[in-house]
Amino acid sequence: TAADGSPQSFTINPAIGNAAYIGQTLFVTSGSTSTTAQVTLSASVEGSAGDITTAKVSFIDQLTGQVLAKGVPVSPVAGATTPTGTANTTVTLSSGKYGAQSYLIEVVLDPAAGSEYSNADQLGDPTAKAYATLTVMIPATTNSMQGTAAITPSGAAAGTYGSGTNVHYTAGLTYNKSGTNPQGQILLSLDLGGSTYVIKSNSISSMACTVKATPCTDLTVYTKASISRIDASGTTTSVDGNVTLRMDVHDGGTSGDTIGFTILSSKTSSLYYSNNWVNDSRAKAWRTVPQTVSNTGGTAVVIN
Repeated sequence: TAADGSPQSFTINPAIGNAAYIGQTLFVTSGSTSTTAQVTLSASVEGSAGDITTAKVSFIDQLTGQVLAKGVPVSPVAGATTPTGTANTTVTLSSGKYGAQSYLIEVVLDPAAGSEYSNADQLGDPTAKAYATLTVMIPATTNSMQGTAAITPSGAAAGTYGSGTNVHYTAGLTYNKSGTNPQGQILLSLDLGGSTYVIKSNSISSMACTVKATPCTDLTVYTKASISRIDASGTTTSVDGNVTLRMDVHDGGTSGDTIGFTILSSKTSSLYYSNNWVNDSRAKAWRTVPQTVSNTGGTAVVIN
């Protein structure tokens, strides 16, 4: 005897996929007076099965939560033996008020934008290839300092966040001819314990040319800063405010740039982070000694 007919409901979940940011991470504007750049965002996508053309990609800036591009189509890669494809789009991004701006890119296979694939599991790992730090900078200009690079762990990193990975900084400063009235922003990001920590300056306290030269090639900058944590779901939580951030930089031209960060709590005096905490024989003290950083074209530290 046939059963009575009755409606049944069921859920079709998105297929599992992974994404990776494969685009350029440094874009320089067309001139020192140009504050925007045409930025190409590119990603590769791999699916567990099915038709990869039903995937859609969104590019999100984790720092602001802004969707830079939504629902970018995925085109299959000819000859691939697994469902793989690429997504590519161009957007206009700003170099910021002080000539250097960072964007923490998150590549999302976005069901909300029509994707039949999701990489939600992958996004639980901040070290996944779905994340990248992108910087927009102006060319070198008088009375300014710009810089951006990844910091390779020296083995002597120390502090609460000393074991952090994927450490990256972006700095943009302007000042007058005599080196006074400094303004700007410094941003340092790192991954630790399944979250991304962001240390962001909010008020430049002082700047000094520590080795007299014309032009100056060595700066020490003090600034107040805040620390926030971005978890796997993209939620941002304040960790501490009014911390002290010291940045020591040397412009070595196309090679030999060095940088040192010392981040201290103003409440408990705790060392949050040093990228190279060593016993300096010259100073006869433990302190941050700037370490060598590199970037194509000498953009790790540019002082003019």
